[in-house]
Amino acid sequence: MTNHNSSDLYWQGGKFRCRILYPESISLYEASKAMRFIEEFRSYCYEQEIIFVIATMAKDQWLKSHKHIFENSKDNTMFFGTQNPAADEPQSPGNSTTSSILHKDLLEMLKTGGNFESQLSNQFIVFVYHLWDENFRYKIADSLSISRNQVECDLMGDIRHIRNSIIHEKSDIRQADLNHLKMLSQIWNLKPGKLVISWQMIHSLMEQINALYVKIKE
Repeated sequence: MTNHNSSDLYWQGGKFRCRILYPESISLYEASKAMRFIEEFRSYCYEQEIIFVIATMAKDQWLKSHKHIFENSKDNTMFFGTQNPAADEPQSPGNSTTSSILHKDLLEMLKTGGNFESQLSNQFIVFVYHLWDENFRYKIADSLSISRNQVECDLMGDIRHIRNSIIHEKSDIRQADLNHLKMLSQIWNLKPGKLVISWQMIHSLMEQINALYVKIKE
């Protein structure tokens, strides 16, 4: 098995191609089966990126159409649900107001780089990590008759640290977390503090997923 540095695994242009590095004890046939699961994982990530992009574009279009209304009524409240809160009738299952927000807060949420975009990005990160770690990592391992812990991927290892910051630290990333990063440090300009993941960062992450490098330990 040949050792590689993270800089060797970082996609810097050219044709996208997933790769798998495996020991001589694994046959080419077995490695080919594992590669199919790596490519299937990549396809699932495609779907998530498409959902992310369309949701972001829809948000921008919706804001463009309604911004002038909310700017002229910033202290008014927008309600969400299936019932008009001004209606003179009790709320009931399927007929209720479930949430509300001031117009000025909605404008702040929907701005470029705002909480809406950040929440979508966070959901993308968390979903992709769990899809890898709780599904495809097992499938790859089973196809090779090895332990899940023998299936390694530096990029997904980095995503684990980002995911942990999102879930356990309320998107506050510490220097200790940054010190663990092997690949994302080359494509994301991260600093300790509030973690804000932009659509550009999701795009650069997908570039690396398109050229995912998986290593099988002895």
